[in-house]
Amino acid sequence: MNIKKPEEYLAFSGKYAASQAVRDLSPHDLQLILNLQSENAAYMRQDSYNALDRLFARDDYPLIDDTLILYRGGKTSPKDPRDYISATVFPAIAQDYSGDDPVSTITVEKGAKILPLRALHRYAGDGEGEIIICTRHLIRTIYPRRFMYR
Repeated sequence: MNIKKPEEYLAFSGKYAASQAVRDLSPHDLQLILNLQSENAAYMRQDSYNALDRLFARDDYPLIDDTLILYRGGKTSPKDPRDYISATVFPAIAQDYSGDDPVSTITVEKGAKILPLRALHRYAGDGEGEIIICTRHLIRTIYPRRFMYR
């Protein structure tokens, strides 16, 4: 599945926003996850990762229905010291973040757990098509700057 338009991203995010797991997030955990967008919140990063771990660990958290293609500007590695990173469904957004560096492509397999940031808040991730993924599920392929996510 390739999401090409903002309205497709909004519809895709709606499944997650409507899930019981997301609706049950405490205001505190919700704020911790949203704080990952801010580099100023680096001191809270482990608390934010713990909130995401709790969310992804729920049995009722929705799994992705189909393969999804994501793009990431900047360095991408399964060995990233951060537990979670963001990618986007829009290649142009990834290129903006990447500058002159090539963009990485991440193929998310059916059944994986991801978090469209837009699912958490009506303003979060708007326009960027931002998806949060867990770095320990990234797998480098034999092709440069191409990854699988399970």
